[in-house]
Amino acid sequence: MKKAYTFLLITITFLTLNNVTTQASSLTYYEIYVAGMQISSSNLSNIRGRGIKGKISYNPKTKTLTLNNVTINTVRGVNAISNTGVEDLIINLVGNSTINVLGVSGIILNTNTTITGEGSLKVTSDYHSGIYIQPNTTLTISGGTVELKGRTGISGFDGTYGEKLVVTDATLKAIGSPYGSIANLSSLVLEGGCKIVQPANAKFNRDLCFVEDDGAKVISQVVITKDIQE
Repeated sequence: MKKAYTFLLITITFLTLNNVTTQASSLTYYEIYVAGMQISSSNLSNIRGRGIKGKISYNPKTKTLTLNNVTINTVRGVNAISNTGVEDLIINLVGNSTINVLGVSGIILNTNTTITGEGSLKVTSDYHSGIYIQPNTTLTISGGTVELKGRTGISGFDGTYGEKLVVTDATLKAIGSPYGSIANLSSLVLEGGCKIVQPANAKFNRDLCFVEDDGAKVISQVVITKDIQE
C-alpha cells in the first residue's frame, strides 16, 4: 500500500511539473519591460506589476504599447519602460499618464521607437534622464504632449553615435539640470510645423550636440510645439 501511495505521489508530481514546464515553454516573451517586468503573451491585455496603476496593454502585431491613464512609480534602479529590442515600437498615449523613477532614466530605448497618440505623458527622474536614447536609435514624438524632467530631460549617449530625436505634430517640454534639457544627441529634427518656442532664441547646436541659447547649454525648460500663426 505504501509503495502504491509513493508511486501515485511521484506520478502526480511529475505531471504537475510537466504541465508547468509546458505552460512556460508555450509563452512568448517580448523585448519590452514595464516596471522591470518583461511583457509576455500571458499579460498582453493587462500588464500589471509593482508600482503600476491604470491600464497598460501590448499588441505584438502592431508593436503598440498603450498607456491609458497610467501612473508608474518604480523602485530605485528600475526603469519604468525599457525597449530592449522591439524595432519600431509604438507607445500610444491615451489620457494622461505619469512616470516617476529613482536613480535611473524613466524610459530607455535600445531601438527605434515612436511616441504618439492624443494623450499626454509626464516623466520625471531624480538622477538621470526622463528619456535616454541609446546609440544608433531614433525616437520620434509624433503626437500628444510629452513632458520630461531629470538631470537631463532627454539625452543620448554623447551625441556622436547616431542618437536622433524627431518631433512632428506634437508638443515636447524638457527640463534637464544640470546637464541639459535636450542634450547628447547627434541630431534634432523638427517637422510638421514644430519649432523651439522656449527659450525664444534657442536652437540645436549640431557641433555641441545640445540645445543652446546664445552659446550656453539650456537647462531650463525647452518647449517644442507647432508654430501656430495668428
